[in-house]
Amino acid sequence: MEKSTVNRNLTRLVEKQYISGDENSFLFITENGKEFLEGVLPHWNNAMSEVRGILEKDGENAINLILTKLSR
Repeated sequence: MEKSTVNRNLTRLVEKQYISGDENSFLFITENGKEFLEGVLPHWNNAMSEVRGILEKDGENAINLILTKLSR
């Protein structure tokens, strides 16, 4: 990932108070962030299950192979 992409995404997460940082540049999830994840994760898991059902195992394996080759 490009540094600018990471920076932009981290800035948004800090602005929404989902994460915070300390003086050593360590990042921590906030209570707001935990609540957000608890609300989003069931929807994410449902979407992933639906996609896996559509792709079936062969399709999922093909996508994983492509991602592996592209990330080298």
